[in-house]
Amino acid sequence: MSGLAQKAQVGVIGELDLALDSETAPPNSMGSSFQYCEDRKAIAYFNRLTKAIKYFDAKSGKGVGQTQFAKQGPDDIGPDPYYFHYHNRDSIFILSRGTNFSMFLMNSEGKKLNTFHYSSDDYIKIRYPKASTLFGSLVVRPPFVYIGLEISDKGSQNSMAPIIKLNMDTDTFSYLSDPLPYQNIDLQTTVWNNYYYFYNSRIAENTKNGDLIVSFPLDHNVYRIRGNYTEKLDGKSEAIGDFHFLRRKRSETYDPNNIDVQSIGSSSAWYYGVIYNPYLDQYYRIGMVEQGKDTYKRRLAGEEIYDPVQYSVTVYDSEFRKIADGVIPGGEVLFDRGIFVTPDGLCGPQHSLKGEDIMGISIIGLKK
Repeated sequence: MSGLAQKAQVGVIGELDLALDSETAPPNSMGSSFQYCEDRKAIAYFNRLTKAIKYFDAKSGKGVGQTQFAKQGPDDIGPDPYYFHYHNRDSIFILSRGTNFSMFLMNSEGKKLNTFHYSSDDYIKIRYPKASTLFGSLVVRPPFVYIGLEISDKGSQNSMAPIIKLNMDTDTFSYLSDPLPYQNIDLQTTVWNNYYYFYNSRIAENTKNGDLIVSFPLDHNVYRIRGNYTEKLDGKSEAIGDFHFLRRKRSETYDPNNIDVQSIGSSSAWYYGVIYNPYLDQYYRIGMVEQGKDTYKRRLAGEEIYDPVQYSVTVYDSEFRKIADGVIPGGEVLFDRGIFVTPDGLCGPQHSLKGEDIMGISIIGLKK
């Protein structure tokens, strides 16, 4: 381990207050999309209530404009837009539910430039292609777009990688052959797909060398796609221990009120995914720490437990060598409501509003 890895600590190194207008609500518990826009020097936030991307100056936090999308007509982006990727002012990609697996290419004026399709009828081999949420769903490398999808809880539907490679020139797509998810897991021990966070695959692009990094929630390894070669890398966080619930069998019938399902879904550890910071040339792998010792077993026994939320953050260099490992309390940042990077570090919304018109952002990085 390098001297940097021995000395560096992960923690909150700064914060930024975003000034909200009367139409903009903070992200709810299901999260939303944020992104730093290099050409604007601004933080973009997708306000799902009004179908608008709001832009905030990355230094002052003041609002500096918006991209308003149409709610009907030829520029409509669908009934439930839930993810965006800002490539530049003339290329904003939108994923929306209820649109027959369409991806929209928009510009900053909210005009629809193109529509791309990735539906499939071969559901024997794959789960229906539902993109992951929060972050890591889209990598744009023209003329290609990579879409990170949810993993299936049925092994027979994981015969291809949960990643689509879409060619925008021809509006055609294919699935990557590697990496295959959860090959060493008995999927009858996982929980149902309704607990989406165990099934969200996420992809990150190293924009300097072209590497793609793929992360699965219940896998300590990550997978680097370099050219046509896929390599398994150690991505284990010290704070993410064993996935204890994988030792048991789930019931055959899904019951959302089953204490077994509730205990697993609300207490177990998993990885959110990997995100790359091109400004610092670093990767971050973020995870959810198991909420207390033997929490899963204690809840099964009927004990009411309200352990605090904690997140694991592991920092890696450009070759995915570990630099530092740390734990961030949920009182300092809530990554389940948003994950993004800026030139200053890894960012996420704070636990509570600083008044009705301020959304606090915590900046995570290396403390020495």
